[in-house]
Amino acid sequence: MRAAEMVLIEAEAYAHLNQGAKAAEVLKVLMSKRQPSWNKATVTVEDVYLQRRIELWGEGFSFYDLKRLNKGIDRTYEGNNHLPSFDIKVDAQDVRWTYQIPLSEIQENTLISEDDQNP
Repeated sequence: MRAAEMVLIEAEAYAHLNQGAKAAEVLKVLMSKRQPSWNKATVTVEDVYLQRRIELWGEGFSFYDLKRLNKGIDRTYEGNNHLPSFDIKVDAQDVRWTYQIPLSEIQENTLISEDDQNP
């Protein structure tokens, strides 16, 4: 775990508690190193989430953040920079967010069956 991740977790916790000023104070620790001109007095959960996406890009956090915050993905908007084959839209409650149990686990484990498979 990087120090930046710990700062972002703390800032998000304060933002969820509606303590935007305290969240901004904590987030400033990180932002002073990334963007010295950043100086917000208060931040929202969405502000912290944006900084998480920027700071932790490519490290595998996005999937879990989207599930945890009950958000979907929409890459179908006009002017996006995704290849046409990657223009997807997945709602937050879609079954594609749930991993299926590996077939070998179902075959080898006598305590589960095909009926236990996730959708």
